[in-house]
Amino acid sequence: MCTASWLVDNGAFHLFFNRDEQIDRVIATPPNYHQSPDGTQWVMPIDPQGGGSWIGVNEYGIALCLLNFYQGQTPQGPLVSRGQLVKTFIQHQSVDGLIKAFKQLDLSHYAPFTFVLFAPTQSPLAHNVRAMQWDGHSLCDSVAASPVSSSGYRYEEVIQFRRQHYTQHVLPNPTVAAHIDFHRHRSELSYLGPNLQRNDAKTVSFTHICIDQSHITMDYQDADSEAITRCSMRLKKHKDTEKRHVVG
Repeated sequence: MCTASWLVDNGAFHLFFNRDEQIDRVIATPPNYHQSPDGTQWVMPIDPQGGGSWIGVNEYGIALCLLNFYQGQTPQGPLVSRGQLVKTFIQHQSVDGLIKAFKQLDLSHYAPFTFVLFAPTQSPLAHNVRAMQWDGHSLCDSVAASPVSSSGYRYEEVIQFRRQHYTQHVLPNPTVAAHIDFHRHRSELSYLGPNLQRNDAKTVSFTHICIDQSHITMDYQDADSEAITRCSMRLKKHKDTEKRHVVG
């Protein structure tokens, strides 16, 4: 029930994300700074229910977001919270190392999901965003096109509506403002628009991540309070990125 879109504008990469949840879901903790034992810093909001997150960005310019894939088949047995995936893999400094480690992970205890990876400062992923989708049986690694959405209700209709709205109202003039307007859009049929307003579920937050040549910012807005939390950090260059810049 979530929607992600992205944009490269004036040398900066922007990621936009609407988080949709059941109306009785515990309110998330706004983003804050976290640090791994090796010193890598990242920012992310936290879901108190699972202890993980659905979106995050680290100081090396790697951003991750996760959407549930309701059309997959949930494995039998005890499950690990999908939010732990973002919390674990956001600690990687290298996008190549992240992808390698992710593909070695045993996913048999995770419900289906779509894991979207952005690393605009380390590779051409600013224009070729990776989406790794687990359907409960196999992992599919593909290039993603903006926007990416999920829905457990009338999936095909919802996806078609959101993509069509994006094509008509964002692509002719793809600006930051156009993307924000897209994520605010409510349809007359409450389940269709990116800004979800169903009787049982709704859009609970909006996140905007910006990665430019020297800084990273995350703006997080809670839908109920409309309060905005901003976290920012300086962008660090990974050694592999520096080597690529020297070679290329």
